[in-house]
Amino acid sequence: KDYNIEIFDSVNPNPTLESVEKITNKFKKSNFSSIIALGGGSVIDTAKALAVSLNKKADISMKKIFREKKDIKIKHALPITAVPTTSGTGSEVTHFATIWDSEYKKKYSLESNYIKPKAVILDPQLTIDLSEEMTLFPALDSISHSLESIWNINSDDSSRTFATESLKLSVSILPKILKSPNDIEGRLLMQLSSLLAGLAISKTKTAIAHSISYPLTSHFEIPHGLAAS
Repeated sequence: KDYNIEIFDSVNPNPTLESVEKITNKFKKSNFSSIIALGGGSVIDTAKALAVSLNKKADISMKKIFREKKDIKIKHALPITAVPTTSGTGSEVTHFATIWDSEYKKKYSLESNYIKPKAVILDPQLTIDLSEEMTLFPALDSISHSLESIWNINSDDSSRTFATESLKLSVSILPKILKSPNDIEGRLLMQLSSLLAGLAISKTKTAIAHSISYPLTSHFEIPHGLAAS
């Protein structure tokens, strides 16, 4: 009762500069203290962009950062609590977000330690009703994160440990989940696999497979996890 809460539930897959600006304009006069991102990778990435654009101390436009190439340093962002409802993007533990430019068919990366979620809640019950594709494609993204971070030029002992443990979980659990979608313990392990892979790429960033995947998504609308794998 002590909080003034606004709910926005119309986030599109693969958030664009235009969609982020539209949401920003909708809530520009609101004085938010934090953001709760309940959803998949697109929701969490959108929340990260809004954490910057809706912060009164920053007042930064995504278009100025990416299209106009302004040298803007992000020094403030609203705190984010991430509650992922898919298992794969790892966005709940990374300090970057993917923003798309639908007009110029480009992919941008918003990067700042200030947009890394302050808290993460893993609730496997939220993933039970996912379709086969929404279970498989994010998992393939997670596997890509792990593989790319293992052979990455920026890899180290900790990133390889995160990635290897994530792969062990994915390889073991994913086939079982696809056969038995209501396996709540398996769903939780897939969430952990996603989180570990996210910790790995937060250290190394992604590599060539992801670079190849972005035009496949922007030009042909192939879902990101499928395109990356």
